[in-house]
Amino acid sequence: MSEAEAPIPASDLPARFAMGVAMVAVALAAVWFGGGESAAGVWLFRLLVLAAAGVMLVEWGDMHRVRRPWSYFGVAMLAAILLIGNELLYPAGEMDEVIEAASFGPAWTGFGAAAAAALLLGLVARRLVMTTGFLYIAIPAIALIAIEWTWLWLVYWMMIVTWATDICAYFAGRGEHQHTEQPHAGDRRAAAEPHGGERHRHHRDAHREPRR
Repeated sequence: MSEAEAPIPASDLPARFAMGVAMVAVALAAVWFGGGESAAGVWLFRLLVLAAAGVMLVEWGDMHRVRRPWSYFGVAMLAAILLIGNELLYPAGEMDEVIEAASFGPAWTGFGAAAAAALLLGLVARRLVMTTGFLYIAIPAIALIAIEWTWLWLVYWMMIVTWATDICAYFAGRGEHQHTEQPHAGDRRAAAEPHGGERHRHHRDAHREPRR
């Protein structure tokens, strides 16, 4: 079998779709129960945000070849900010009756704590990339918890926009990859012509009668 006739790898779309449905269901349930006045639901949502942020920070450290203990130290500081700090800024089950611009004010205190923690992580790990990575992950996590505490439906809107963008980007990249990797029909024909032409000439010469 020639290289042009190599089998095409099986699509991973079904597995991705199944995993996506499961994660979407968990996220929607966490946002719904966390957006009410139930303190247990709020803590469930915050734990989910912490889990996602922690995994991202560990992966960030692995990408930049940072020792795992420093990544775990960063996760511990994330836990302190997202759980303890946000409980002080946005107490679970005590939502404002009227949502105003001032409702988002305490988030700036959380951003300041995240900046201090990011600087500390970068200093102890001696890697500036951990400072930027911590800020890159912690600030959206704090903002998500603040928005969920103040306005539940805005979180759903953010999720829909994010998922739609990610899905479109996946299919766009998949189509571009197939277009560049799969050879065209003309290329496959051109690759097969030298072998086919050689066999045809050999067969013709073998059956050619000698001239008299």
